[in-house]
Amino acid sequence: MMLPGMDGVQVLSSLRAQDENQHTSVIVLSGTPPKELEGKLAEFSIADYVAKPFNPDHLLRVVRKAAKDFSVPSSEQPLILVVEDSHVHQKVVGRFLEDNGFQPIFAETVQQAMQFVSTFLPQAIILDLHLPKGSGLELLAELKSRNEKIPVIVTSGIIDKRILQELSAYEVRAVLAKPIVVSRLQEKLDEIFASSSSAAEEEKIAGKETQILLVEDFLLTVRAAEKALGARGYSR
Repeated sequence: MMLPGMDGVQVLSSLRAQDENQHTSVIVLSGTPPKELEGKLAEFSIADYVAKPFNPDHLLRVVRKAAKDFSVPSSEQPLILVVEDSHVHQKVVGRFLEDNGFQPIFAETVQQAMQFVSTFLPQAIILDLHLPKGSGLELLAELKSRNEKIPVIVTSGIIDKRILQELSAYEVRAVLAKPIVVSRLQEKLDEIFASSSSAAEEEKIAGKETQILLVEDFLLTVRAAEKALGARGYSR
């Protein structure tokens, strides 16, 4: 908290004054006991306090927790590509997705679906197997050839051993019978987005997407923190 030219309170005031740093997690590293700092820094929403000299393992635990808890509010709705030629099913599924916070876009052919995959980068696909001018299997094969990792939920009016065997060649997240039971669709979408969030969180916790701003003038503390954080992939 004691820095040359500017103290920690001034640094925090400057940081929080910037819109892009309103939600940035801050960990205070100080020789002053945390209880003495909590009242002084209450307005800055401090994630945690670490006493100097610090234990590297404890610092890592605190940073991991702060990275896990950090989230920037977003108004973006997950984009779902619905590959379906029946306008009745489009309407049912589209209304369900919109009511549950998703943004649907619709394709009626394999060609149109691949164009939308390239253009819009959907976060999941709901795919009817039986399409005009092609089959949903062709879309799955094309996605596989392009190494696209978009989660796919397959829907079909007919689900038998032959179809399931053909689908086993692809990474399909679920196969749902038509007419679609929306509670089942909700369940599968929840699983997809829960796993996606978990994977993204693990990457952040591992340090792949987490950058640490270290504000410290004492060189030995800087080197110790760099060693502890750098060993786990965090960048300074």
